[in-house]
Amino acid sequence: MEPGKITTGIVLNADGSFSHVPTKIVVIDGKPYAQINSLTNSVYSVIYSPITFADVNTHWAKEAVNDMGSRLVIDGSGEGSFEPGRDITRAEFADDYHKGTRGHAARYREGYFQGCNQGQLVL
Repeated sequence: MEPGKITTGIVLNADGSFSHVPTKIVVIDGKPYAQINSLTNSVYSVIYSPITFADVNTHWAKEAVNDMGSRLVIDGSGEGSFEPGRDITRAEFADDYHKGTRGHAARYREGYFQGCNQGQLVL
């Protein structure tokens, strides 16, 4: 395994699609391993899928945006663009958050998101 040739771990979903799983490369006794963080037992793999969005080339968040795209957390706005200055909807944020945490939903205190009661599960 070449640590520089892994962008993320993926899980095979029941419908045949695959999704990002939070992953990091760790070194144990001098040997690199992909540490995939999941709460379930499933079929996993690691992939190398570098993605760059052309319109973030000079943006301060270029590295983070391209990293999240490569990890299949964000999709961009299409045709290789991300549109870093564009507003996103609450639904888009929730979708990106869900993909980024692989559904490890959080409980929010009252007032964190408008319309959510204390202890209400969001996502």
